[in-house]
Amino acid sequence: MYEQVAEVLRQLGLPPAQAVTGIVLAILLRYARGMFHSITSEWTYFTAVSFGVLGALLDSSGTDWKPIVRETLALSALVLILQKVLETAAKTVPWLPQDNEWANK
Repeated sequence: MYEQVAEVLRQLGLPPAQAVTGIVLAILLRYARGMFHSITSEWTYFTAVSFGVLGALLDSSGTDWKPIVRETLALSALVLILQKVLETAAKTVPWLPQDNEWANK
């Protein structure tokens, strides 16, 4: 199963190690949405794209811009999709905060 997921991620342009980084970033973003009122859907999108750009730049060799753009889009999409999954899961999973849950206390 792991090999199949890793192969799908490679086909999308993300090495498995970078995909794990995307998972960690999505979890951090979920916690940030639980703690701060200012992190709305717009800021979530901006943050995910920023994470994608930063991750792609850190992983790049600096010789060609096409892999950077591909990895930016893939990593940004991964963080946004996982963020939406975690948002839905936060309704039933007790250790995941819902939006502004801690900021309202």
